[in-house]
Amino acid sequence: MYTDYEEDNESYYSDDDNNNSQNGERIKKIAIFILVFVILIVLILLLAKSCTKKNSNSNNNTANNVTKNQTPSIVMSRNTLNLDVGDEYELLVDILNTKNSNPIIEWVSDDTSIASVNDEGFIKAEGEGITSIIAKYEENNKNYTSTCRVTVTSKVITLESIKLSQKNINLKIGNVFLIEVTTNPSDAKVDKFIYESDDTSIATVSEKGFIRGVSEGTTTITVKTEDGSVSETMSVNVSNDKNTVTVIEPTEIEILGFTNGLSVGKTTQAVVNITPNSATNKNVTWASSNENVCKVDKNGKVTGVSAGSCTIIASTSNNITSSKEITVSSNTIPVEKISVVGTTNITMKVGGTRYLYYTISPSNASNKKVAYKSSNPSVVYVDSNGILAGVGIGNAAITITTQDGRKTAVANVTVISSTASGTSTPPSSTPSSSDSPTSSSPSTDTNPSSGDYPNDYPTSSSTYPTNYDEPNDNPMNSSCNAYDMLIVDHNESKKIYPDKYAVVSTISFDNTKPFTRTAITPTLELTQFNKCIKFLTYTIYYGITKDNVNTKLRTGKVLNAGEIIKLDNKNGYYRIDITGQTTTDGIYLTKIYYAHVQKSTNADYMSVSTTPISNGTKITINKNNSSITRIYYCVSKTTKDCNPSTGVIQNTISKDKTVYNGYFLIDSSRTISYTRNKGAQPSYKVGARVCFKPYNGTILVGEKICKNI
Repeated sequence: MYTDYEEDNESYYSDDDNNNSQNGERIKKIAIFILVFVILIVLILLLAKSCTKKNSNSNNNTANNVTKNQTPSIVMSRNTLNLDVGDEYELLVDILNTKNSNPIIEWVSDDTSIASVNDEGFIKAEGEGITSIIAKYEENNKNYTSTCRVTVTSKVITLESIKLSQKNINLKIGNVFLIEVTTNPSDAKVDKFIYESDDTSIATVSEKGFIRGVSEGTTTITVKTEDGSVSETMSVNVSNDKNTVTVIEPTEIEILGFTNGLSVGKTTQAVVNITPNSATNKNVTWASSNENVCKVDKNGKVTGVSAGSCTIIASTSNNITSSKEITVSSNTIPVEKISVVGTTNITMKVGGTRYLYYTISPSNASNKKVAYKSSNPSVVYVDSNGILAGVGIGNAAITITTQDGRKTAVANVTVISSTASGTSTPPSSTPSSSDSPTSSSPSTDTNPSSGDYPNDYPTSSSTYPTNYDEPNDNPMNSSCNAYDMLIVDHNESKKIYPDKYAVVSTISFDNTKPFTRTAITPTLELTQFNKCIKFLTYTIYYGITKDNVNTKLRTGKVLNAGEIIKLDNKNGYYRIDITGQTTTDGIYLTKIYYAHVQKSTNADYMSVSTTPISNGTKITINKNNSSITRIYYCVSKTTKDCNPSTGVIQNTISKDKTVYNGYFLIDSSRTISYTRNKGAQPSYKVGARVCFKPYNGTILVGEKICKNI
């Protein structure tokens, strides 16, 4: 059984081998066929792709060749255009086939009187006619153009009404008057007006509007359009009176100009156009709505005062008005920066002085006002001119602040002992023989005078002690520095003016007492100056106020102690810069004094008041100054003033002379009663006059005070 099984199996396996052999051949052929087919497909696809790329490249090359061969051209949005006079239109263009990313178009009009065009292609119709607007473009030295034909016609503006220059006129026989006609709207086109007179025996009118007086009487002149649709009349009164004056009143006024506005501080002339042109009275009255912004004078000259808007009003004699709004712009240049000149770390000696120089950017800034401040005034004082004074050993920061923009610059100052080595003097400068050295006063372009400080702007003077006095050290035994190189005195005695003697300060005007000016010229006396100083010179600056001391009065030289520097017999503030050169090293030292001159008034000495009494006058004299010891008087029997002069003390006043002089002693006040024609002594007729003048122990002072009695 086993054997049979094997045979069966052998037989079975024998048949399978044959079948497998046949199947393998068949599969092999199929695989080869499939492989060949796949290869063919791949080849076909590759060939197709190659052909497509080739065709694409071919097409691209063709396209590139087309672009390369094309030339630029201009395409305009319109080739023809119809506009009315006054219309505007924007033409648009495009440049084709250009290599420029931002091509520039040039616009040209063949006739700008018909149509104008700007650089952006905006057309404006100016007048009737036909013209061409051309757009030009240049590339590779070749010009390309495109043209738009523009036809401009006039708008038909309907006339609504007319206005005559006068409604009524008075005309002498033989005189001629021209009617002026204004159309509404003003651009309405009227070919011709017809003029007619109701009575030509009284007045005639020509075809151009000239009216002529013929005979006495009144008639009406009519002005109308050719079709008679619009008309207006005026009355004409013709007279033979020689005094008849033809008055033509203004009917309209217009202010011209101001299209560009006005700047602060600048002026311009306003101009008016008065209708009719034949108006007999063309006088104009001017006014401003806001004089804080702009002012206008009687002749129409307008001045910008401050930035803002205002309205200028012009009025004719018959109250026809016109107004014009004006914008006043600021022409100020703001401060951008302030800088200390040179080093910002300064070393100086006790008793030494020097200037602190600075620059302002930009150099043409409108407001260069500055203020100085010391962080430690007990070490360094700084005045309003930027002069530093070493007071004590130590350190201080000096800050300069601009009024405009509050810009600041800081200098650090170290003050050392006056016996230490180093310099404490200003930058040296060689002066001429007659003038102070240029370094003795700040440059006008950098450090301003005290006149550059407004009252409400802070200055360093507030840091100064109010009880500052001149140094008491004898300069003959002191080292040579600006503070003790000299001593200055003044000429007004405490005995004469115990409550108003002058004090000269080396700090500021705030520390001065005024010279009370009388007949004496205020002076400074150089009582002593150090032997280490030579070539002493001075310069006097003057200002009406302490914030405006920038007028240079004069310069001079002082050779010896005891010499006098005269100020001036006028109210105001004086700064005296005194400069000396050291005998050892030739360095220039400057000391600055401040003085104040104040004119004495009657109120400084006495006051006089009158009170009516029965049949007379009571006069009361009050003494306002302790220096006054006498009151001189004179009496006149006329209404004219008399002049008090020398006389003797009187307990009673004589009436025997027409003019009488005398005086009386006065402690605080005195009352004198005068009666007319009767009563107690003295007795005067109505119209007498008495004058008083005070005496200070040396001279008569003040102005006389006169009263009627």
